Amino acid sequence: MTGRSDGKARGGIQDALSARFPFRGDIYRRIAASMTLYAICVILLIGAVSYVCIDLLIRKNVRLSMESSARQQAVRLSTSLDSMQENLSHLSKNSLLINALIDTSGSRSYIDSFVKSYRPAGHESIRLSLCDFQGNPITSNLQTPIPYKTPELLRETVEKGLPFSTVLPRDGSGNGALFLLAYPVVWNMTGKAEGILVAEVPVGEMVDAQLLAMGSNDTGLRMMSGGRVLFSRDFVDGRGFQQFEMPLSTAAPMKDLGLSMRIENHRRISLWWMIPAYAVSAGILLLLSTLLARRISSSVTSHLRALGAVAQQIAESGSLDSQAEVAGPDDVQALASSFNAMIDRVRSSREDLERRVEERTAELSVANEELLRLNLEKEVAIDRLQEALDKISTLRGLLPICAACKKIRDDKGYWNQIEVYISKHTEAEFSHGICPDCAKELYGEYAENLE
Repeated sequence: MTGRSDGKARGGIQDALSARFPFRGDIYRRIAASMTLYAICVILLIGAVSYVCIDLLIRKNVRLSMESSARQQAVRLSTSLDSMQENLSHLSKNSLLINALIDTSGSRSYIDSFVKSYRPAGHESIRLSLCDFQGNPITSNLQTPIPYKTPELLRETVEKGLPFSTVLPRDGSGNGALFLLAYPVVWNMTGKAEGILVAEVPVGEMVDAQLLAMGSNDTGLRMMSGGRVLFSRDFVDGRGFQQFEMPLSTAAPMKDLGLSMRIENHRRISLWWMIPAYAVSAGILLLLSTLLARRISSSVTSHLRALGAVAQQIAESGSLDSQAEVAGPDDVQALASSFNAMIDRVRSSREDLERRVEERTAELSVANEELLRLNLEKEVAIDRLQEALDKISTLRGLLPICAACKKIRDDKGYWNQIEVYISKHTEAEFSHGICPDCAKELYGEYAENLE
């Protein structure tokens, strides 16, 4: 009773562990749990790979889009700068400017209105001044004209007759600088520069006029000249933001300024919206995977359970006439075939053993009969010996015998002849004769004749 109670207790503990830990249960639960866990790992792996791939793809597309937009804006800005330089170059060759430099007495009537009314397309805020060969302003659209007597400017424009460009800070600040462009005004009669046409272009206003779509909460813009910042708007220069720097291809003289445009993308790419969709998809896939795992596990283990039932039937009945059904997957078929071969081998071994037992039993039966016969003969011999012993009388103890006549004294005190005493107490009988010694003693020389 104690052993059965312990067995039931252990069985209950195993069932509880199997229910709590699927990998400790029967093979059906273990296969189903393993396939479900495998499906979960695959789903998580696919989700992680998908998230990373989509994130990289979106970032790449955003980068390509921003880069393409930045390239287009750089081309547009470069075209605008080249257009402005071309307009100023044509303006410096205008005959009105040359006449104003040569005929200083009558030029005021037309040159002031001409310069103040001149506005190149897209550059309404340009500051234009006409100066003599020493850099002194003759006319300007500024309320307070300023002289341009920088030695480098005068050397390039007046002495060499080449256009000149540089960058000036605006109102003493580093942000919102000015492009200064100076073109020589050459008189054809002498081939020398008689004056200078100077234009100051606000960088910020030019960028606003040309790049209306750039510079917002999602995009930062910065215009550079070498390592110097000329204009910056909404540019954070923060870590993790995508930045694109596009060089501006401009003609001389602005070509020597090394202008470039740097664009910064402020948009944060968030894929949190994928989590609910992925969670729903993962739940559906997990449900389908669980159902499929149970179906496959049931299909595989049903044949194993049938094989186990046959083994249990053989164990309970002891009969080897049962055979397992060869079905199921290849491994289960091989197991069932091996199980049937084992049963056949055990049956053959048992039959051979029974045959040997029968032969040995027959041999033992013959030996037993022979042994019984020998025992019977032995008993007969023993009976005969016992009967012979019963007929034998034995003389034991001390017999008083006369030293002279050889008579024996019996228990009653009588002296008897030795042959009479022996005949009385045994079954021996005597026949009388005479020995040679006695014959010599009694008959002397006649003893020889007696012989």
